[in-house]
Amino acid sequence: MDFVGEPFVALLIATIAAMLLLGIKRGYSKEELEKVMTKSLEPTGMILLVTACGGVLRYILQNSGLGDVIGSAVASAALPIVVVAFIVAVLVRISVGSSMVAMTMAAGIVSAMPEVAGLSPLHIACITAAVAGGATVCSHFNDSGFWLVKSLVGMDEKTTLKTWTIMETIVGCTGFIVALVISFFA
Repeated sequence: MDFVGEPFVALLIATIAAMLLLGIKRGYSKEELEKVMTKSLEPTGMILLVTACGGVLRYILQNSGLGDVIGSAVASAALPIVVVAFIVAVLVRISVGSSMVAMTMAAGIVSAMPEVAGLSPLHIACITAAVAGGATVCSHFNDSGFWLVKSLVGMDEKTTLKTWTIMETIVGCTGFIVALVISFFA
């Protein structure tokens, strides 16, 4: 059951079941089914490749000690923990590109800081929002969300940078500012 429950195996089984139940059983020829599958899975390949590379890069950065270096650098700064959380997430997001990698690394780095232990639940929620905001800004070429939006909307890379990236940055910064203001009252 563990093997069948693995995401790639489960997706493969679902794709094969869809081909059989929704394709062949409905009268599609093998050529028609191949054409439909090629068209529908085409944008997915690039997105899966970028996502997988981001996950691998996260482990490389984590195992190389980058988290310790960033943690040491920001721990010595006299900044509120919410600002530190945002900065760490932004730095990882810009350098790696993946929001998931930025969130998991920033959360791991910030949660290991001793200042977090005695904080209220509201303050921890503000830190979480700051990490999410930092992981949202600056979506660019090595972000699977960037390629998903580009392919689904049909924009070129330049237009996607001018629209999607700017919008994501505004959303992330707004979330951080709200979290920072709330943290002053937490």
